[in-house]
Amino acid sequence: MRLNGLDIHVEAAGGGPPLLLLHGFTGSVRAWDAVRPAIAAFATVISIDLIGHGRSASPTNADRYSLDWSTRDLKALLDELQLEAVDLLGYSMGGRVALHFAVHAPERVRTLLLESASPGLEDDLERRRRIESDAALAERILGQGIEAFVAEWERLPLLALAPHVPEADRVRQTAQRLHNNPVGLANSLRGMGAGQPAKASLWPVLPDRVPATSCMLTHRTHSSSGSNLRSMTGSHDGPHRK
Repeated sequence: MRLNGLDIHVEAAGGGPPLLLLHGFTGSVRAWDAVRPAIAAFATVISIDLIGHGRSASPTNADRYSLDWSTRDLKALLDELQLEAVDLLGYSMGGRVALHFAVHAPERVRTLLLESASPGLEDDLERRRRIESDAALAERILGQGIEAFVAEWERLPLLALAPHVPEADRVRQTAQRLHNNPVGLANSLRGMGAGQPAKASLWPVLPDRVPATSCMLTHRTHSSSGSNLRSMTGSHDGPHRK
């Protein structure tokens, strides 16, 4: 599908209320394959490859990967599909995209579900350090290539798969990650990494701007009077969590 001048890969299945799924860093629409059939029994499941991932475009201009641009792209997607609003589920980097969209286009989101996502880092120094860390990782991806990066990425304890995961699933996940464009991954870190939004986190505006009937955040507890954000205790993103 052509959205704001870029080709974005979109898949849809099932029937019922529309549910839009946004994968995490290095992921794609294939990340949802195991759960899509069950969800499609009661919802119209719409999944996309985020910019720089899978079969979607990977422009060389890093500015095109900003969270502001992601909001414009999701608006264009819903317009193209003739949907006024959707239920929205985002994982990790996809969760940041989903939350930014819900804050800036609240009328387009009925219910917001977040897994391992964050509204941003509140401490200015911590945010700058994370942006620098993501920039360094982006340079390594470009300098070392996709194979070396995926091997490094999958060695991180934080990203280790559970012991019960079958070997075939592990191989499939690695193959899916290798299918990504290194330019797309590098620029995704620069535009949508955990240090974004670069100027300030979204925590202060959540009580007034997030319209979701339920919003689950699995690694940060933050209470705000009147907020409909329901948080579950956990920790911040790790040094390379996306």
